[in-house]
Amino acid sequence: MFIFTDNTDRDSGSGLIQPNTWYAKKYGEGLHFPTRTAAVIRGLDNSRPVSTQRWYNREKKGVTGRWNDSDINEFKQVIDSEFDDIHQEWNTGKYNSIVFPSEDGLFNGKISDISM
Repeated sequence: MFIFTDNTDRDSGSGLIQPNTWYAKKYGEGLHFPTRTAAVIRGLDNSRPVSTQRWYNREKKGVTGRWNDSDINEFKQVIDSEFDDIHQEWNTGKYNSIVFPSEDGLFNGKISDISM
């Protein structure tokens, strides 16, 4: 199973996520995946998100879209739900390993740096 960094808009880029995927069924149809960043695998059946970016929309992306201290309760709720989904999918027995983004990890990338 592959883990990718996501945003709570569940959308970025121009590649359309197919409506029959688990991702579209959970988060809605008409969402997209980018051509770069770990979210290029958004929507694939063997991938699951961890939301390191709160928003991605044009007004709130980048630094203004990052989680901050005032968002802690929402952040915990989102992350708990995502890790529950990862745990449930892992328990299906379909996977031998879990692969995390290697270049920047989950929370230290250009988009999702929460160490500031």
